[in-house]
Parts: sequence; C-alpha cells; structure tokens
Amino acid sequence: MFSTPIRSRGPAAVDLDVESSPRTIIRAARQLQLDNTNLMEELNEARKQLADVMNSRQPVDDEDNSEVATPSAKKRKDEGSWEDEAQKAGKKFILVCGPWLEGVKSKDIFKIAIDEQYSDEDRFENFTTRIQGQLRDIQSVMSPAMFKEIMGGDERLIRAFVEGMNQERSNISTRLRRCHDIFKVDGTALRDRSERAEKFAERIGWDGITKRYDTINVELLHKDYRGSYNKDTAFRSKTLMALYTAIIRGITAGDELMRDRFVRPATTTMDCIHSISNTTPGAIATTATLAIWALSGDSCLQPKGKTTKINYMNLYNEYLEILTKGLRKKLKSVCEVVKEWDTTIFPDTETSLVMTGGADRSGVTRALAAQDEEGAGERDGSGEEWD
Repeated sequence: MFSTPIRSRGPAAVDLDVESSPRTIIRAARQLQLDNTNLMEELNEARKQLADVMNSRQPVDDEDNSEVATPSAKKRKDEGSWEDEAQKAGKKFILVCGPWLEGVKSKDIFKIAIDEQYSDEDRFENFTTRIQGQLRDIQSVMSPAMFKEIMGGDERLIRAFVEGMNQERSNISTRLRRCHDIFKVDGTALRDRSERAEKFAERIGWDGITKRYDTINVELLHKDYRGSYNKDTAFRSKTLMALYTAIIRGITAGDELMRDRFVRPATTTMDCIHSISNTTPGAIATTATLAIWALSGDSCLQPKGKTTKINYMNLYNEYLEILTKGLRKKLKSVCEVVKEWDTTIFPDTETSLVMTGGADRSGVTRALAAQDEEGAGERDGSGEEWD
C-alpha cells in the first residue's frame, strides 16, 4: 500500500494513492513511461552535443611534469603519442579520403602488401586495385615512418588508426542528423526514421518506376536538378558544400554558408587540427554519400543500409571514380566542381588541385601588371622618376 501520494512527472501529472482506480494507475504508468522516453531522448541529445563540442576542439598533449622521466616512463609516453598520432590519422582519413576501408574487416587491408606496379589509373578495375588505392590514401595522411610501422603489422597503431576512423565517422553521423537547416527540412522529421523514409526518398534517388534508388539521378547531388544526372551541375549543390563545412567547422558555419556567408569559428576546428586546406575528391565523394544516408530511412551508418539496402560503400566508390578520373583527364565539368568547393569553403587556399597559384590572385596580378607598365615607361623615358 502507498503510505504517501505518488506523483508522476510532467505536464499531465497524476496523483496516486491507495484508493486510486485501475484506470488512473494505468494513466500514471503511461505518463511515467512517456517521461522516461523523453528523458532518454534529452540524455542522448546532450551526449550528441557533447560529442559535437569535443569534436571541434584540438586535443592537448599531456605534459610530463616529472623532473626526470625514467626510460620506461618515457617509452610509455612515446608509445602513447605514437598511438595518438595514428588515431589522428584515422580521423583525417575520414575527412579527406573516405568513410570506410575496403574489406569485411577494417584491419584486413593492412595485411595486403604494397604493389609497386600499381597505377592510380587502374584503381577502380577491381577489388584488389581499390585496396591498393586505399593504401595510398592511408599513406597520404601519416608520416612515412608510421606508415612503415603500420604496414609492418604494428597492432597498436592499426587499432588506434581504426579507432580514430570509428570515432570521426560516429561524430559525423550524429552531426549530419542535426543539420536540418542545411537540408531545409524539419528537425523532427530528420530525426525520425519513418518520416525520413516517407518524405525524403525521392530526394536521394528513389525511382518509383524501377522501385530502387538510383546512384546518379539524385536531386541532392545537383546544383539545379532537372530530373536526371547533369555533369555540369552534379556535386555542385550548395547543400553538399555546407554539409562539409559543418563537418569540419561546425553546424553554425554550415548554416551560415547556406546564407552565402563565410564564417570561420573562433574555436579550433577540424580543418585546422588536421591541416586541411583544400578540397579533395575523397571529401566530395564522402560528403555526397553520407548526405544521402542522412536523409535515408537507415538508422545506423554502415557500408550497406539495413532498411534501404543502399550500398553506401559502392556509392562512395562510384562518386570517387567519377571525380578522380575527371580530374586526371582535366575534364572541365569536374575541375569546376573542385574549383567551386575550394572558392566556397577554402577561399584562401594555396593548395588547390585545380586553381593555378592557389587562391584568387587577380588583385595581385593587376597590381603587378601596373608595375610592369610603370617600369616599361621608365625604360622608354615616359615614366615618372621617384625622388
């Protein structure tokens, strides 16, 4: 028996005592269940926000405050720093190369020997050549010494690298499902699997005739979608550029980009932490793939969606092939994609893959041309001399 009244939590609070009717008790139980659900949602959202904040901060190395470090202590510290660097490399891989490693298990790729005869032109020929391509990607995000150790089978570094990938992918998946302003959708709908499946299927390629998801006839990919793939507008959607901005600089920066305002947050962001100064084909392909996942009916970010059956890993490889082959052939449509991403997200870049001289130097060029004219005038006697 209840010795004191029991009151459920929430706006529809119900008082219970020993004389409460079964209907009242059931009502209170339902209210408590609803309160519990709401509390769990609030807790999960708080965890997501904490992960978002931590993801935007630069890690600080621990200082060794001991006056004299013993050899064993120094070794442990060096090993820890080495593992931290491997984890950092795994995070950068996600941001500039790709969302997953090839193979059933992530660690399998490190058992494959480097093929010195491999050529980037053959990357998408088969599974074996895709493996070789990803090994080159891994090599690009870490020091030669670390790559040598990882390819030599150092389990600590391999584990740290894969863990870094997993952490960054988890952070990104959480963040993308909060980018409702960038997607221009209702926040509640973006968080609800059923609503995503119902409202956004056509936007991510669902074909009502074939009853499947198309990989290139996708509205989300295009700057100005006209019902089918267009090489001149594909991958130039402002939404995609804003999403990548949100990934590397935070949601607020992405929201501002949608308003045509470039914002660089005061906090240390992922592009600063990982020295990302230009757009890569891997970044575009990954963003496009994960954007489709974010609007899909799939709950968890996995290589193949459980609900939609979309093979996201294949999708990523298709987009990466289009972009890398186009860049290699210097196709105008693809070079324009990278140029637009760079001028929008990295306006001060000096490392662009397509813009000669990096950032826009038109002002400098005009000034130097004026100086050349002045010099020519001095040589022919028509210029003014400086006293």
